[in-house]
This record gives sequence, structure tokens and C-alpha cells, in this order.
Amino acid sequence: MRSLACALVLGSGILYSALAHADDIVAANELPPSDPAATRPKSAPLDLSIMGGLGGGFSLLVGSVGEAAGPTAGTFGLEVGARFLRHVYATALLDLTLFSGGKQSPKSVSAWLLGVRGGWLTNPDGFGLFGDLGVGFRNISIADTNGTSGTRGGADVLVGLGLHFKVGDNVRLFLPRVDFAAGSAGGDAHYLFTFGLVAMFNYDVGRRTKHD
Repeated sequence: MRSLACALVLGSGILYSALAHADDIVAANELPPSDPAATRPKSAPLDLSIMGGLGGGFSLLVGSVGEAAGPTAGTFGLEVGARFLRHVYATALLDLTLFSGGKQSPKSVSAWLLGVRGGWLTNPDGFGLFGDLGVGFRNISIADTNGTSGTRGGADVLVGLGLHFKVGDNVRLFLPRVDFAAGSAGGDAHYLFTFGLVAMFNYDVGRRTKHD
């Protein structure tokens, strides 16, 4: 009887161990398969912004544009470009400058500038300073009351300094910005100082949102 009791105890232990192992196997098979994408490291967002907008300002003329134009002018422009490498930006611009009339001449003087410039933002995601350098071609148009007109053109060197604001995700302001342009059109050297602003629509390419 003792041998039979020992055999029953041993057999029940083996059966319990086998049933527990079978439950573990079933539970493991019921687990959902692992998602490879869940363990894949997330790539860093692309640090690139596309921007474009309008600018304007008040200009002072030093030198000559080939005619007795007034010393003051209004400047208006369009600018498009991109920010990359976090702090670096580059833009292309088209500006129109309308000079005030000179005292000794009935002629009107205007000029357009097509150029490019690149610069540095100290804080591209908020408030900071900026500075840029560029080059452009300025075409000066002189017209009189009889309808006759003439043009002259030449290269300008461009320098800009000021403050920069990023407002939310979609607005960049260069306010104020002070621009200096120096060039020679038709042999007459001119220096133009412009005090104004540029307001741009900003789109951050690949930037994660705050909830990512």
C-alpha cells in the first residue's frame, strides 16, 4: 500500500507539472506578434523652413542715381527663401524703390532690384538678432513729363541687420531691419539706407508637433 501511495503522489506531481507547462505554451502562443515598427528608432525631424512674404520701408539716398532725385524714397518688395542648418537662411528678393522728386527736375525716378542674400539667425525659433549679406542688380528708370524715359543699371552690394521674431509656427518677422545698399549705375555711385520690416509666412518641413 505504501508503494502504491508513493506512486500516486509521484504521478500526480508529474501530471501537474505537465499541465502547468502546457498552460505556459498556450499563453505564449496567444500573445500578439511584436511590431517591428514599435522598436524601430524614430528618425529626427527635417530641420528646414520654407518662407516667403512682403517687405517695405523708408529709404534715404546718398550719392547720385544719374538724376536730381530727392533724398527720400519708399521701398517695397517680395522675398522668398528657406532656413536650413538651424541658423542659416537664404532668400531671393525683388524690390521696387520710388524716389521723391528733385527740386531742380520734373523727372520721376524709380528703381528695381533683383538680388539674393544669405544670413544667420541667433534664435530661429523665437526672438533674436539677424545679419545678412547679398548682391543684386539695380535698374534705375528716369522718366519726364513728356513720356520719354531712360534706364541705367549696375550691381549693388547688400548688407542687412536687425531683430527677428518667430510668432507661432507660421509667421516670421524681420522687424526692424536696417539695409544698406551700395552700387554704381551708369558711373554714378549711390548709397541707399532703408529702415523697414519683412513679414513672412513660414512652413516648417518635417517638424514634429509639440504632441509628438
